[in-house]
Amino acid sequence: MSEPINQTPKIISVNPDDLSGWAGRLIRPLRQAGFGMMFASRFSDQSDRRYMSDAHCLLYLHHRTASVRQALERRGNVFGRVYNLITGKDHRYVILTGHVLDTVLRVAEEPRLDEFQRSGTYQVRLDVAEALLAKFADHMQKAGHLR
Repeated sequence: MSEPINQTPKIISVNPDDLSGWAGRLIRPLRQAGFGMMFASRFSDQSDRRYMSDAHCLLYLHHRTASVRQALERRGNVFGRVYNLITGKDHRYVILTGHVLDTVLRVAEEPRLDEFQRSGTYQVRLDVAEALLAKFADHMQKAGHLR
């Protein structure tokens, strides 16, 4: 049974390893086995956390929001629910790194994360993420980055 939207937390701090679903748990040893895979994985994690411009954060947020919207639509049939279960896709929350979330909050003129919180990973409720995306896109359009 799902809980009413006003009782669901807007933002939750999470451990990213808990969000990978069955498939992610199966390949985790492979990610850690070879130096090349470990290096690529760490490089990807660090670039998500530190080196994204405002435009990249907008694309990242848009992609993540669209992915959760697709998971919500897949819930309509049993195969979609199984796919969401295997991949660990949650139809209620958008997963964002602290850096991206802080950038979005800065642009939306909302209270920002502190230095320690920026290194975390967060689940943002879908409706909140979509509202932040709309504010962010509007800001980027006014700044001349979007048409």
